[in-house]
Amino acid sequence: MKNQTLFFQFFGLQILVLLGAIGFVAGYTWFVTQEAFKRQWVKELASQAQVLASVLPDNQGEVQQAEVERVFKRVAGTGGYRFTCIRADGVVLADTEVDALKLQTHKDRPEIREALKNGTGFQTRYSVSLGKNMLYLAQRVPAEGPAKAVIRLAVPERTILHELTLSKQMMVLLVVFVFLVALSVSYWTSLRIIGPVSDIQKGVQQLGNGDFSVRLQIPPVPHLAHLARAINQMAERIEKLSTIRQDFVANVSHELRTPVTSIKGFAETLLDGAKDSPKDCERFLGIILRQTTQLESIIHDLLELSRMEHNSFQNLDKFPTALEETIRNAVALCQSRADEKGVTVRISSEPGLIANIHAIFIEQALLNLIDNALKYGVTPEAPFIDISSAREGQSFVITVKDYGHGIPSAHLDRIFERFYRVDKGRSREMGGTGLGLSIVKHIALIHGGSVRVTSELGKGTAFTLALPV
Repeated sequence: MKNQTLFFQFFGLQILVLLGAIGFVAGYTWFVTQEAFKRQWVKELASQAQVLASVLPDNQGEVQQAEVERVFKRVAGTGGYRFTCIRADGVVLADTEVDALKLQTHKDRPEIREALKNGTGFQTRYSVSLGKNMLYLAQRVPAEGPAKAVIRLAVPERTILHELTLSKQMMVLLVVFVFLVALSVSYWTSLRIIGPVSDIQKGVQQLGNGDFSVRLQIPPVPHLAHLARAINQMAERIEKLSTIRQDFVANVSHELRTPVTSIKGFAETLLDGAKDSPKDCERFLGIILRQTTQLESIIHDLLELSRMEHNSFQNLDKFPTALEETIRNAVALCQSRADEKGVTVRISSEPGLIANIHAIFIEQALLNLIDNALKYGVTPEAPFIDISSAREGQSFVITVKDYGHGIPSAHLDRIFERFYRVDKGRSREMGGTGLGLSIVKHIALIHGGSVRVTSELGKGTAFTLALPV
């Protein structure tokens, strides 16, 4: 019903506009045609009047009635015209259709007055003597100098209208044909537009109802095609975000459930009597402490991630900062853990690099990368972590590289996803939350930069943070 209403609203408006336009054009064309036809008749009558005036005998400058009547008898019935000769004082000398003696003075006739004044007079009016509408053309004789007489030609208006009938019929047929063609084109255009518009309307309603899997067909109309593509892209993004949100909630629930379940289990065991055994009590409390620390780390990283996601490149407070100083501050925070593991952190920084950054966020990103290398990258055979910084084109790049086991290529594309772990059991055992690298990615993004990873099994892994100059 809505589709039909929309169609008739659109199509009905087009019909009204179409009727108005065709009616205006047809009326104007018919008016112009009539005027042009009348002008042609006037031209023809003027030519005939001039010819007739030229053959009238001139008797010492006077027009004689007997001679005029003789000439009129020869031209009577020619071309269906009525010929009349009127003396300058208005007396009718001769007429091809009515006895001149029965005609009153014509001096008051508008075409006669105009001819005597200007040389030629034209008028369309009702003829009292003939009882019908006539088209009159009057020509003064002579054209120059004092007027002696007026030659008037007349033709019935219906004669002109009769000759216009064929033109009128052709115009009516043409108008009908144009209207039908325009109507068909308008109907097809309306269907071509309203159909996709209705589909888009239905698709948007489905999206509004939460069905983000809906995809619109791309219509042939260019502007609607752009709109449909934009809606499909929006639906894809929303669907992706919805999936990410669902996955995130599921992952958070799973990650929190593990330490909570462990804490609850060991607490119940202690309450059931294990607290009476000092050895078991100490061991269980140690496990509870480690799980509580893990839970605290997850919550901390979730809060950090949320803070990163609420910042943007435009509103981030950034200041010119020496990259080498930022790197050394991050290393200092990890130095004690590196010493415990016997790991040497080597820094190689190009001097004088000043980047416009949020120093605390960048330190956090480097801290996560170094911590990641300490947990999973270093081995007793290669207890080194190399950190380098340099300028490459329009970017400052900071690379954190270890020489450990490396990461299988199948995991590299997903390694920055939240809660993604290459080795889930080992990651939890090492106290990892699965959020560290995701935080690094968000820090890079809110700086307008990026982070990438390269790895080779048996040779190590390198994370590179790129920041705009």
